[in-house]
Amino acid sequence: MKQLVVVAVIGCVAVLAGCDRPCGPQSCSGCCSPVTGQCVDPPASTACGRAGLVCVACSGAQICSASGSCIASLFGGGSSGSVGGGAAAGGNAGGNAAGGNAAGGNAAGGNAAGGNAAGGNAAGGNAAGGNAAGGNAAGGTAIDGGYGPSGTWTRLADFPDPRYYPAATFSLDGRLFVFGGRAASTGDLDSVEVYFPPPANTWVPAPIMPMPRSGAMALTLADGGIVVMGGSNAGRMPMLFFNVFTGQWTTGPEGLNDRELAAFSMTPNGDWYVAGGGGFKLTAERYSPARGAWSPLPSLPFGLSTPGGGADSQGRLYAFGGYPDVNGATVLNFQLAPDAGAWTQVAPMPVAKGRFGNSVTDPQGRFYVVGGSADIFAGIGAGVVESSVERYDPATDSWDTIPAMPVPRCNHTVAIDAQGRVFVIGGHTGTSALSTRVDVYNP
Repeated sequence: MKQLVVVAVIGCVAVLAGCDRPCGPQSCSGCCSPVTGQCVDPPASTACGRAGLVCVACSGAQICSASGSCIASLFGGGSSGSVGGGAAAGGNAGGNAAGGNAAGGNAAGGNAAGGNAAGGNAAGGNAAGGNAAGGNAAGGTAIDGGYGPSGTWTRLADFPDPRYYPAATFSLDGRLFVFGGRAASTGDLDSVEVYFPPPANTWVPAPIMPMPRSGAMALTLADGGIVVMGGSNAGRMPMLFFNVFTGQWTTGPEGLNDRELAAFSMTPNGDWYVAGGGGFKLTAERYSPARGAWSPLPSLPFGLSTPGGGADSQGRLYAFGGYPDVNGATVLNFQLAPDAGAWTQVAPMPVAKGRFGNSVTDPQGRFYVVGGSADIFAGIGAGVVESSVERYDPATDSWDTIPAMPVPRCNHTVAIDAQGRVFVIGGHTGTSALSTRVDVYNP
């Protein structure tokens, strides 16, 4: 004779007052489905941990976060859109947001990294030694559902794997995507990771890129797609377009030149520009998605590796810092006005640094230039890598200083969300070891 089954659903948690005998503790190592009353062993893809013997179930459009809570599916809905063109979405080198906060998500239509164990964690678990959302992220900074007080840095869940030279950008709905990079032992990477902000505070994998890349640049487009440009794989690299609604990749045209570690940004009319880059590149060029064509721009005043970059609301292009084709980094910054024949110098940065494109534009049109190192030839040791952050206002042609990062950082990537919060991911922190650390500045 079967027991009476009574199910009460509170949020995404189902509480079972009784269950069929097959779900008893002696015969089931998984958990009891609140839908069928049957044993789920191993747990089904909708299982989100367990409460006693009972499966905590997510809806079909949700998956389980590292904290054991149900969050929205990464590719669970929305218009597939027309990815690969459109007007600017406020994009910038290292990535910009253009709206919204993350609701949460998962990897390509399913659960993270092979599914969630009953009571288990997604995509590698919680932040290094950390707690679920609402607790502490790796290292002990409180995650209280926000990002800490204004004017402070907060440490978030660690990135799944250490790497340098990744690319990052926010999707229009507020998910942070990180593309590729380079690992110390395996070289260039094709992996893609997605971060969901507090209270989820978790990373999950997304569909890999068609080819490995490090030193690439990423932008979010107005139609919701993401373009990944350039990178260190040999030769000229085709652009890659990622559909954040379906998880599909498509390949676009090549650039005019091979390009990595460059300034990459979007102008208000939707054109993209790239300038400088690894190997002390002098050239700059513009891509028109409407025409599907590249055209050359005036060259930089000198060859420049790893500059930051951006475009303001007037369509003026900028290159910040970087390493000129001489020893050391530069404080010099340059602007190219629309239809101008040459780059002109703007106010110098307070500190000379090479950046690997680590600059982003906030909703007020100001540029944050984050971390870096003072000398391309001096390595990545203590005293060389910078923790300082500066902010440039094109309206006044002036710089101000932002509170320094908790640790120095170079060879990292940065991205900014629609609220102007600056995220810093990976890289080196003043030692030869690569970091999984993720920090956010709340302005």
